[in-house]
Amino acid sequence: MGDLSNLDRTVARVLREAGVLLDLELDAAMGSNGQAVCMCSDGDQMVDHVVHQIRTASRGGKPARLHTFALHGGGMLLSPGSGLYDEHDVAGLLHTHFVQAESPDLKGIDTAVLSIHTPCGAAAMVGMSLVAQIWHLVEAVRRVQAIDTNNELVATLHVDYGQDEAMIARAIDPDLLSAIDAIADIIDAYSVQDRFLLLPPDTHRRRTYRIDTEAFVAFWHKDGREIWGDLFDKDPCPPPRRVTHSTLEVLPPARPVPMGTTSQGRQADDGRR
Repeated sequence: MGDLSNLDRTVARVLREAGVLLDLELDAAMGSNGQAVCMCSDGDQMVDHVVHQIRTASRGGKPARLHTFALHGGGMLLSPGSGLYDEHDVAGLLHTHFVQAESPDLKGIDTAVLSIHTPCGAAAMVGMSLVAQIWHLVEAVRRVQAIDTNNELVATLHVDYGQDEAMIARAIDPDLLSAIDAIADIIDAYSVQDRFLLLPPDTHRRRTYRIDTEAFVAFWHKDGREIWGDLFDKDPCPPPRRVTHSTLEVLPPARPVPMGTTSQGRQADDGRR
């Protein structure tokens, strides 16, 4: 997949500043017996994403036990109407896998992680912006919560911001490379498994965020619809209808609805997180 678009870069920055994209940390109630993770199979991002999940679990005192379902589109595939592989019942298959992974007869995993990433080739195939990707993840979360009420559910976004000059310089620093080799020799002497976490220096700036889905819906009603509403042919989360004397009609609060292919949106100015 290509570079992060100016629009998606701006979306990530705005949502980070709005408190929708949070630092990924596993709290005391999550991941006590591993995580069932539905993510995209993008080989350029897989290593960073998986290693970040493992390190996050380890720092939180949780087992680094990832039960991974990797398909193009990741967590979006659990949202009907995403336009991704509609000819297959991917959502039904993934639902079955989650239920089985959390069953005490199989793995007994207590946390489900639904993940998307950007730039994403699967999203690009159907003209989907990052805003639309997040809306599909919100719908996926709602659907998984409807069948899985006992376990924790985490929505995440992995962003590849592209190459960073400082990181490129660090990656070729001979002192750093020598130190990595020396540490690797020590690790190999004790445990081959831990060597996986000691990777060559990356030259891309990548981040994995936790998505506060309720905060995203609230942000959409407050500011998001005005900023990015023209990216959609149909509002993904229409505002609740108000009671009027003429209709005397009371409707429940609106919920996100499945979306079709997004329309072409305007390009936004470049931004940083």
